[in-house]
Amino acid sequence: DSFGGQQELYAVIRGRVRFTCNGEEVELGPGELLFLEPDVQRAGTALEPNTLLLMVGGVAGKPFEPDWD
Repeated sequence: DSFGGQQELYAVIRGRVRFTCNGEEVELGPGELLFLEPDVQRAGTALEPNTLLLMVGGVAGKPFEPDWD
């Protein structure tokens, strides 16, 4: 699975971000969201200084199991 098999939700809190998703570019600003399935190849770049982005990810149908001590 790509990206650990995770679905991921990105939320822009401040600034602007450009994502490249399977070769297509998407730009997001404050308050905008992007949801990606695990098979989507992705990369993100901040377009403004002090950009703040929140990412939440998980595997569908599986409970969260931390791998830290």
